[in-house]
Amino acid sequence: MTEVTEAEKKDVVPSQYRDKYKETGGTCGDFIAINLQKISKDGVEGLNTVKADNGIEAERWAGFNPGMQRMNLANVLRGSYLKGETIVILGKHYNAVDQVEADFNGTVAEDDNTLLRVASFLELQANPRTVSALRGLFFPKPKGPSAEDRAKAKAEKDEAAAKLKAEKAEAAAKAKAEKAEAKAEEKAKAKLARDEAKAERDRVKAEEKAKKAEEAAKAKAAAAAAKAEQAAKSAE
Repeated sequence: MTEVTEAEKKDVVPSQYRDKYKETGGTCGDFIAINLQKISKDGVEGLNTVKADNGIEAERWAGFNPGMQRMNLANVLRGSYLKGETIVILGKHYNAVDQVEADFNGTVAEDDNTLLRVASFLELQANPRTVSALRGLFFPKPKGPSAEDRAKAKAEKDEAAAKLKAEKAEAAAKAKAEKAEAKAEEKAKAKLARDEAKAERDRVKAEEKAKKAEEAAKAKAAAAAAKAEQAAKSAE
């Protein structure tokens, strides 16, 4: 059995609500509270049946008196009902969305006046709190991504980042290789140019040397011819 604290044993309904609820027999006046009030007149057996029909363990709130159990059960059922879930009371199924789609006279709009009409149609309290719950039910805000979606998005982002990093690394390696190749090609061209220049210098130098040798040979031959001619003249 659930242990009940002293604070929980105290009256949890503020006096202003007790006075207000006198008009509806001590309940908030919606169909859930009224039905549960009728059921709990003979004790908690009926409430336990409602619990079972809605998947709530019988031991829940077992330490409370019937009135407190009824109030807590009504709050849980009301919360489920206003989330669009189906609740069961004495074998009858209630679903707010289905009821409105089937029988509500008019189109559900997001304005307060229409939602107050919906609340009255559903036999709920026509107050701002109910309006807010109905707005959330019929006009839900888009939910953010789930943990699975976030994990998938992160994995895709990481994969894209890794791919981009690999592409950058590949591009950098290619650029480096091209730069090295261009540098080697430039170096080879420079060496070829130097070799060609040296070969040209050597050629010119060889030509000059050959020309000088030819001129020296011609001069020597001329001198020898002149000497021979002089000798011939002397002999005469």
